[in-house]
Amino acid sequence: MNSRLILGIDPGTMVTGYGVIDCKSSKQYSLRECGVFRTSAQQLLGVRVREIYDEVKGTIERFNPDIVVVEDVFVGKN
Repeated sequence: MNSRLILGIDPGTMVTGYGVIDCKSSKQYSLRECGVFRTSAQQLLGVRVREIYDEVKGTIERFNPDIVVVEDVFVGKN
């Protein structure tokens, strides 16, 4: 198996989480980076979505992942 870089995204309008994993084999993984993108509840929804888009796009450009996985969006209150 060739090494693959995987970007996982946990979307949210206030906090979007992400993780970048380097998969060297079916049993060997290493975390390259993880973090969150935060937006302000005081901003309009369209502005927040654009900020999230810009952050995710920048992360994709920086890591150039082989696979991108996005968790299903759940609409509700935490």
